[in-house]
Amino acid sequence: MKDFTQMVLRLKGRLPSKQVDVLDTVFQEMTGQTEKKNPGVGEQMLSMFRKTREKEIFLQLFRLTTGFSFQDYLLQCLETIGQEMSSEKVKSFQYMGFTFIPYKTLPSNMHLRTLGSHLFSENELKMGTQQPDVDKRSWNYGDFCEASKNTDAVIFICKETGKLYFPTEHELFGWKEDPNEEEVL
Repeated sequence: MKDFTQMVLRLKGRLPSKQVDVLDTVFQEMTGQTEKKNPGVGEQMLSMFRKTREKEIFLQLFRLTTGFSFQDYLLQCLETIGQEMSSEKVKSFQYMGFTFIPYKTLPSNMHLRTLGSHLFSENELKMGTQQPDVDKRSWNYGDFCEASKNTDAVIFICKETGKLYFPTEHELFGWKEDPNEEEVL
């Protein structure tokens, strides 16, 4: 769930300023409200979820007060943001049954050591050619690049996991925005 909130915030941040109230709009539509009563409620809910230590209690209260799950809300936000981004020429694409959304490029002067500090071997999607796991999916860097054509991005968000990924010739690595953060496996 944490990954989905981070993904919603990352993608929302890439929308033009006129569309930043997308979290409120989705909440209004899902609750059947016809007029904006609480501007900023979407941001507030995401912030509360991220800050609370009692995530299960938050999720239960959210469902009780709204009639739908917080995950359903986040997924609807992602869908709406994806539609908005598509109209802004940021296209998602499918690869091996997963939906990837271009996230960002890297600075041209990034040192290899710095790059490496952001990467970790990712085990959820299991896409790689040199891992010992027998259940690794058949990874093909060229096919991934072909599927992601029309983008300069080298870091992608997976809609299904909410995590960031960095493709290489032999593996689809996980990407940490902050090299000091713990790996999310």
